[in-house]
Amino acid sequence: MADANFSTLEAVNPGYEPFRQGKPLPTDSGKQVVTEEAGKYVVPVVPYSDGIETTPVQKYPTEVQYHEPPIYDKQPNGRNRKWLWIGGAICLIVVLAAVLGGVLGSRKSSKSSTSTPSSTPSSNATLQHQIAAVAFPSNDINNTRVYYQANDGTLVEAANSASNTTWGFTSIGHPEKLDSSLAAAVSRPGFPLEISVYYTDNNYLLQDIIYNSTTNEWNSGTISGSNYITHPNSSLSATYNQCRRCANTTIVAYQDINGFVQVANLTSSGWTLTQLKFDAYTGTGLALQPFYRAGSQDQINLYHQTSDLNITLGSWDPTLSNTGVDGWSDTEQVYNVGVAGTPLAAASSYTNVTSGFESWIQMLQLSTTGIEVNTWSGNINDWLDQYNHPSPMANSSVNVKEYDSIAVTAIGSAFAVVKSSGNDSIQSWQVSDDLLDWTSTGTVAVWA
Repeated sequence: MADANFSTLEAVNPGYEPFRQGKPLPTDSGKQVVTEEAGKYVVPVVPYSDGIETTPVQKYPTEVQYHEPPIYDKQPNGRNRKWLWIGGAICLIVVLAAVLGGVLGSRKSSKSSTSTPSSTPSSNATLQHQIAAVAFPSNDINNTRVYYQANDGTLVEAANSASNTTWGFTSIGHPEKLDSSLAAAVSRPGFPLEISVYYTDNNYLLQDIIYNSTTNEWNSGTISGSNYITHPNSSLSATYNQCRRCANTTIVAYQDINGFVQVANLTSSGWTLTQLKFDAYTGTGLALQPFYRAGSQDQINLYHQTSDLNITLGSWDPTLSNTGVDGWSDTEQVYNVGVAGTPLAAASSYTNVTSGFESWIQMLQLSTTGIEVNTWSGNINDWLDQYNHPSPMANSSVNVKEYDSIAVTAIGSAFAVVKSSGNDSIQSWQVSDDLLDWTSTGTVAVWA
């Protein structure tokens, strides 16, 4: 069971510095590769259970022209949902229902309709702000979307693009749970534009709302009918499993009421559920990230935190890179030790380098010194930098910041909730061409 003092996206304890271990590569032709230092921490496992729909034939996407989601200039109100750092403990005061939260899990178990909003919480309520973000190209222009809840619980989409960097805002839904976990995913380039946003209701049932580029509208999805119940401290993460050989499905990871990590997969026959054998901390952060495999389906990486607080990588490996068996590996790689419930976010680029590897991976987590960035480069097929703390994203005596939820997109844009005397805000940064330096790109929204 979860420790009520912790939540998935809580800020880290300023008195607890994570213990560092060496980081191995995300992949190397299907074989796990680790540094000499990290080798003793890697636990080889036998893959099990499928859980990801596969296809024996190549499915080539068709290029289509599609509309972008509408952008409005009206700035919505914000709502205070916050975490409080207090010494060595982090207390979450939950209003209305219970605690909420959010790359490896435990054993087996588990199982949503759009409802009316609940009343606005009192002004002195301390609730945690959650965010999710996606990016996609349209007519050779990168577009970014950030999702969060306003004062009254309304789900808001903040939107901008490379050609219009001013943020516009659209109300797209009204989840009843004011501090709901959030996850968002967007279809891959070359497929018709579709955006899925996932959240939970007051009963912790998993819900979704989907943007359809054909109708240019948001509508409720179908996951609610599967009755997937999340843990009160569950994080959410989602991705589209789309590539030339992929089965074109949507994948959502969450932690169920018993603390087991579950992967829901929207297949051609409906939603299916796979319980992972991860030894996950109850309240673990979850971060899904596709990883390109030449001549095969994409590998699906799932970063999480184990019960011993190690930040860990589990993955679904396609047949060709998994000794003839496709399925989930429990513990592909073990990284550093983090504070319980460390928020996680991960993204990989749309593109591949000439050697066939993903151009880059950015994996973010909170630490005592701010946002920690781990960068993998396809050019060297290795980690380019580990435990990097870019100064614009740091928390130091000269740059004091208190962070909550974090997100990162496929164009190298990062977002985080920054607390500031009751006026929490969503701040943004952009990675440079060297993949290591980050620049502040300003404020997305403020909860007043």
